[in-house]
Amino acid sequence: MQNPVEEVFPELVTFTVEPLQENPTTSMDNAQFSHRSARPGSDFTVTLTLRDFQSSSWREIIEIPLETAWEGQKLEIVITSGPNLDLLTGGQRAYPVSQRRKFEAYLDARRAKRRPDGLYISVLTASDIFLNQTDATLQLPASLSRVARTADPARYSQRATREILWETHILPHRLVAGLVAGLVAGLVAGLVKRSFTITD
Repeated sequence: MQNPVEEVFPELVTFTVEPLQENPTTSMDNAQFSHRSARPGSDFTVTLTLRDFQSSSWREIIEIPLETAWEGQKLEIVITSGPNLDLLTGGQRAYPVSQRRKFEAYLDARRAKRRPDGLYISVLTASDIFLNQTDATLQLPASLSRVARTADPARYSQRATREILWETHILPHRLVAGLVAGLVAGLVAGLVKRSFTITD
């Protein structure tokens, strides 16, 4: 096997440092959810109480449109960082060189990761993911998955995950310290989660 990064030895790396106009540190004091159940076509509202580094507070209100197609599914509203959302939905913490045939493929995988700044609010539902090394397929028929995993268990795998039905990114260029510190009630491993249902 060839090393896809063997020729990537830069002789010079340059970068610039620019001063920020304001301190990006932000904390999240509270997260309120408007409903535990709602009808299709209505809006589900999430209200966040936030505070900047000087303790000035403000609110962010996010309206989530509820789709008819979601009716009957077990849904979760999740507030978390980009890297955490990647992991919740089948992403990896690291990308071994053995799983990449070209350096460009490694770069593409890194670019596909969500931003670490700000917050992601998303609607998730339970799913399963089939992995061909790092190529992922959601909800692959069980018979095909079983045949592949039996033929080459080192290459193919399957695990429970979550599928994203809707998402939005807010507070770009801010670092939400409260997400890491666990200051919000219901915050577990860097996320706020609320289960809800859509009724007819």
